[in-house]
Amino acid sequence: MITASRANRGGPKPLQTGIFEVVQTIPAYGTTLVDPSSPIILFFNDVVDQTTVTSSTIQLNGTVSGLIPVTASFDSVCSGNTVAALTHATPLALNEVVTVDWNGVKSASGTSILPGSSTFDVAATTPTSFGAGPVVFTGTSFPASGVVCVGDCAVLSGAFGSAPPILNTTSSAYFSSGYSVTGLSFAIADTTSTLTVHGLTNGGSTLSFSYRFISAEFPDYIGSEFDDVFTVMVSGPSGAKVQTVNSVNQLGANMANLTAGTFGNDGAVNASGDTKAMMSAELTGSVNVSTLGTPLTVSLSASDVGDSAYDTVVELNNIRIQ
Repeated sequence: MITASRANRGGPKPLQTGIFEVVQTIPAYGTTLVDPSSPIILFFNDVVDQTTVTSSTIQLNGTVSGLIPVTASFDSVCSGNTVAALTHATPLALNEVVTVDWNGVKSASGTSILPGSSTFDVAATTPTSFGAGPVVFTGTSFPASGVVCVGDCAVLSGAFGSAPPILNTTSSAYFSSGYSVTGLSFAIADTTSTLTVHGLTNGGSTLSFSYRFISAEFPDYIGSEFDDVFTVMVSGPSGAKVQTVNSVNQLGANMANLTAGTFGNDGAVNASGDTKAMMSAELTGSVNVSTLGTPLTVSLSASDVGDSAYDTVVELNNIRIQ
């Protein structure tokens, strides 16, 4: 793995060599309006020794629910680091504050994790269901019910810098890991924005969506620990799944997949004004949801990994179950 210098970027310091830690959580620290059934994702900066993940080393506590039993499942981003998804059998209590704590987890090489925690707020009311899909974004606003985006989010008409709307339509939804990149809001903790569709129904076994991955991490930080990521979380009556859709390193493994350009409201994807951003082609993401039942809650997130110096944007449309 490349350890890249960020000294000239004006952002937070890079990860410290030898420190094993959680570098990002979803929901991000301070997120509000979290769906009660939403799983929790932890991004680690190294491979986890899964035998050290127990009910005492990772805990979920709610101000109403108390200690919440969770089940951990694991995935890996292209950099080889570990993503852990924490699911809970019963929904979180409405309007409670939830804290996830980690202490005692070890990396595969035996390094103990830097203890830490993250806190978020559960929505005060049960979210309105969207109903049958597909979810198609039109005009310049999100649907009136069933869709909530927390962080830096917008539905935009026309091109987003060099990025055209998806599916030859006139509009797409956008959400970013930064500050006022797509709209007039901040990503939560300047790291993560999440778009959630509540109560999506309509048969089928595969959740699909069309997207484009746009990042200022390209091309300089491909292969580094700054592996900004696009994730999807899907939960239903019979369980939940978390999947890494794509990341900087995964896409950057084949530069032919990327196109240079300028993106964002100010012609760049980062507050530093760096215009060396690149974008993927229009892609399709999918998740097998055949075992989850319906209705489904679908949360899609764009997250900085490593630091928040350079930002990433996901362009999205046509969320459907087939």
